[in-house]
Amino acid sequence: MKSISKTIIILFITVILMFFMVEAYMFISLSGIYFHAKEILQGNVYIPDELTSYSWYYSYDSYKADKVELDIRPVWAWHGNKKGSLWIRYSIMTYDENGNSMCGSANIGSEIEVEKIDGEWVAVAVHEDP
Repeated sequence: MKSISKTIIILFITVILMFFMVEAYMFISLSGIYFHAKEILQGNVYIPDELTSYSWYYSYDSYKADKVELDIRPVWAWHGNKKGSLWIRYSIMTYDENGNSMCGSANIGSEIEVEKIDGEWVAVAVHEDP
């Protein structure tokens, strides 16, 4: 009986560790998508002539702001061989050169749909609650 409970405990710990390893792999494989979204929200990237799936994030006008306060965190990531999603949560506040607030949001959940195109993960859509 003692040997069976040890086996169950070891099996349980193995399953938990495998779950965390898979989750870490998912985040690592989509980290470029996460960091690109972060750069856009911070105002470091702006591509006005290119239609981009991140265009929702441009609504904050961060690229025009004098100061951007951003708190962004990954929540969950999952993908198969060709498609998947990265969920993030963020709060943002933008300020002009006089320190007046321009725009902001708090605790926003956002899903970034991804597809593997020519071996690279690419964001194809962003979904947020209104």
